[in-house]
Amino acid sequence: MTPTSRRTVNRPSRLCKKLGYGPDKGLAVTVTTRNVAAYRDPAVILIDQLKEIYIDGMLKTIDTTQWYPMVMRKEYALAFTVTETELDDPDQMLYENYFCGSERNYTGYCNAEVDKLIHQQSVEPDVNKRRQVVWQIDRYLAEDGGRPIIFPPRSVTCSYPQVTGITVGVNSPYNLWRMEDAWLDRSPTKRPTADASWTNSPAVLAGRSSKSSSVKAPAARKDVTGGPHSTVCSRLPCVAR
Repeated sequence: MTPTSRRTVNRPSRLCKKLGYGPDKGLAVTVTTRNVAAYRDPAVILIDQLKEIYIDGMLKTIDTTQWYPMVMRKEYALAFTVTETELDDPDQMLYENYFCGSERNYTGYCNAEVDKLIHQQSVEPDVNKRRQVVWQIDRYLAEDGGRPIIFPPRSVTCSYPQVTGITVGVNSPYNLWRMEDAWLDRSPTKRPTADASWTNSPAVLAGRSSKSSSVKAPAARKDVTGGPHSTVCSRLPCVAR
């Protein structure tokens, strides 16, 4: 634990102690989330982190058909959600999730100064100046607790070498599932050969998951931009995009 993260934990811990909570008496809360693995697993991590500040979370999963209406009505005490971004651009993230009155602003966060800065960064043509404004918005959101971020995810796209015609997006992991031109080349030269180092990992065959794959994709390399990305995996090392 770094000095910064230790201070981050100690501050709410002191607040909980003042309210009478501690190692022997935690604050009981229900952590609500959507009943799919991409939501449940991180919610369990969140519950474990909350224990550090004497909050005892109990997981409650909600069916997908009920999840979105529930969060839009704000019928929760503490909820974990996944925030998808169609494009790697601040406009799409900020207007949709943090602007006053936005439908996907599930926490109801509203700050007129932040709204003004969101407009300002949107029309700023200079990339460096825009980045400074976005960082200023980020500081506001962190200080206000607009919607605390638990962690950024990574998304990957893997395929056998005989899968042909898939175009992988470079600025979003969510806009590349178009398979109009994808096809499976079954010629002998395209078939993967047995390799002990490439076993027991699922792959994608023309958009379909293969649980019996004999191909294992190598670990993705770190994305130097830090933004949303996808990864292309084949028999070659993964390439972060």
